[in-house]
Amino acid sequence: MAERLGPEPHEFQEQVLEAIGEIKTELNTEVANENTEHKWLKWLGVSTAILSSTAAVAAMLGGYYANASSVSQSQASDRLTQFQANSMKRHVDESVIIMLKAQQKPIPNTIKQDLDKLARDRVKIKADATTLQAISQYDLRQHNYFSYAITALQVGISLSAIAVIARNRRIWYLGMGLGTVGIACMIFAAASTSIAAPILAIHQSVKK
Repeated sequence: MAERLGPEPHEFQEQVLEAIGEIKTELNTEVANENTEHKWLKWLGVSTAILSSTAAVAAMLGGYYANASSVSQSQASDRLTQFQANSMKRHVDESVIIMLKAQQKPIPNTIKQDLDKLARDRVKIKADATTLQAISQYDLRQHNYFSYAITALQVGISLSAIAVIARNRRIWYLGMGLGTVGIACMIFAAASTSIAAPILAIHQSVKK
């Protein structure tokens, strides 16, 4: 009985075809993995660009409200100074009236008219100061909302950069979650601005 020197031609052909099939499967898997990785890295780049642009807008709006709060507080302080000056002048006029009455002398109409004017101005000045202080507090709250948004967005961008280096999608997902929180803070701030539109109208009228 003759010994077999190797596989039969059809067996060899089957082995070759099987090896080729395995190689194709491995190549397809590698290509699929590369495509998947390239796809999520592409989305990572797009999402990071969106977060960066949003953070820039939040920084601009936060700076605007910080300046607006400072200006309103300064104007409120000016009104309070006027209120104190008004009170001092009113006390002077009242002292003059007391002295004239003590001396049984007539009270000039100019003093009475001055007191009436001071009383009217006193009410307006106090109302303006109260309104400006409320507006300053509102602007400060808006600034804080945008500050929270900037912080969340910046951390999200940093985590996205780490995700690229580590090739870790979970870190990217965490960064996107924080970025979403930042965007939510901006939306909330914008919504509260719309609700407070009457306050902003008062703001403009008081400044004028």
